[in-house]
Amino acid sequence: MLLILILMLCAILVRAQTSIGLDLSSLLYKELNIGLDHRISKHWSLHGSAGVNMKILKREIGKEELEHDSNFNSNSQPSVRSYAHREKFGFRYWPNTAYSGMHLNIGGEYRTDAGLDATLGIGYMFPIWKKLTGSIVYDIGIIRAQKTGKLTIEDLKLELSWIF
Repeated sequence: MLLILILMLCAILVRAQTSIGLDLSSLLYKELNIGLDHRISKHWSLHGSAGVNMKILKREIGKEELEHDSNFNSNSQPSVRSYAHREKFGFRYWPNTAYSGMHLNIGGEYRTDAGLDATLGIGYMFPIWKKLTGSIVYDIGIIRAQKTGKLTIEDLKLELSWIF
């Protein structure tokens, strides 16, 4: 999240094109992913995103409420929640120009359940209305793909972005 704030501050200071987006497909898996993309040249942009798994968040909140109820008469404090989250950072190369058409992704990802991983991907951005755009992106975790020996549908994303 700190990375996203830093990129937003840079965008304001240099008045470069920036987009903020929401990964709509992650909502199917009860995960909330928000990303920020900052154009650094005609063909390159920096991309960062952060996500929280809402299923684990809900389960941990329920667990804390049960622990708190059972410890109500004792002096002990309820346990602290821990969330499953992911952060991604990388570069996007746009053969045409930034924020139009196809793009190639390279970067890294940290997941609480899997640790660090290198990512590669490809995507396509299309206009929807004025500065609202949509993207279809397929990013794979290289180490995760090697360990499991397969590609998953969870790596396919449908993103909705606003360019400012």
